[in-house]
Amino acid sequence: MDTKPNKLGNVNAEARFGLLDMLYFIIWFGVLSGLAEVALPQMNELIGGRTVFLRCHTIWMSPLANVAVLGIVGLIALPLLLRLSRPMAVRIAVVVLASMVFSNVLVLEFAKLSRIHFASKVILAIGLAIVLQRFIARRTSGFERFVRRSTIGLVLLVLVLTVAVGSWRHFQESRIITDLPDSPPAAPNVLLVVLDTVRAES
Repeated sequence: MDTKPNKLGNVNAEARFGLLDMLYFIIWFGVLSGLAEVALPQMNELIGGRTVFLRCHTIWMSPLANVAVLGIVGLIALPLLLRLSRPMAVRIAVVVLASMVFSNVLVLEFAKLSRIHFASKVILAIGLAIVLQRFIARRTSGFERFVRRSTIGLVLLVLVLTVAVGSWRHFQESRIITDLPDSPPAAPNVLLVVLDTVRAES
């Protein structure tokens, strides 16, 4: 039975859920989770009126790390999904991967919400994942097509943001160095080393 998508990214609803399908889901959910890790702290800083500092490497490292973690979980669950019908396999895959994504956002990015117990956050993440799979239950084929068609776009978005932020920071640093006044000819070379050991977050 053919499980390959056609040129338009459509999937055969009668085909079994396979490794390629799981890889699409892992990359899609992983990149979204990584982008959330990057965006949410920046939003908190902006709302709090603080200076936003974003390293360009964080933009690609965070999605890559999330894809790696979800890849381990997804590949462990894959043998079970191979035995199920395609719609059921898609729904279970969504619950498993989305639970990891929502847990990541609630537990890590909202760690300051200490009033909410860890177990409560995990339960809430699973509940949100179940709600998501119920939403796509009657449109699994459409959801799969959307995932397939948007995965490459998400990866390209990560690459573009990484290059853009890195280029902007390089431009700013170059401009600051250019604007510095020339040192006197007889000025001594001084190296100032600052050890930041007092911050609680260090």
